[in-house]
Amino acid sequence: MRNATAAPADNAVILIVAGEADDARCLGRIFGSVWSQSRVVTTRDGIEALHYLHCEVPQRKAPIPDLIVLSLDSSEQDDLALLAMLNADTAFRRLPTIVIGQSDDASLDDKVRTYGGTIMINNRDIRSRLVETRDVVANLWFEGGRNGRGDVSRA
Repeated sequence: MRNATAAPADNAVILIVAGEADDARCLGRIFGSVWSQSRVVTTRDGIEALHYLHCEVPQRKAPIPDLIVLSLDSSEQDDLALLAMLNADTAFRRLPTIVIGQSDDASLDDKVRTYGGTIMINNRDIRSRLVETRDVVANLWFEGGRNGRGDVSRA
């Protein structure tokens, strides 16, 4: 199992949780381009992501991800439940989690932080900010020697 607080090598594993196939592809291309040989794993929802983390990883069928990118969609409550479960599990609590939403709900940022999200991006024009966000993650967390969830500044 990888050390969730150490910066990943070029073969980083990125778990994308996105209900829409186009969103999953876009996020996979953007975040997968940070490292030369990164592996992008995609799940459709929080239930599939939990299956991956609780079944595939412990049985050594899959590596623990270095980064989780969660795209909130119509099943927002299920996605927030995934964050809460990750935060409650000591094996996954320290994994950096970027949450991307397109809601006008001002309390969403607080909910994401309460449930353990590392960075919340809540903007209607998401795609125009993703490359900027990828660079912030690469520079602050992976290149900056991240020591834990609280050390990452918001994008």
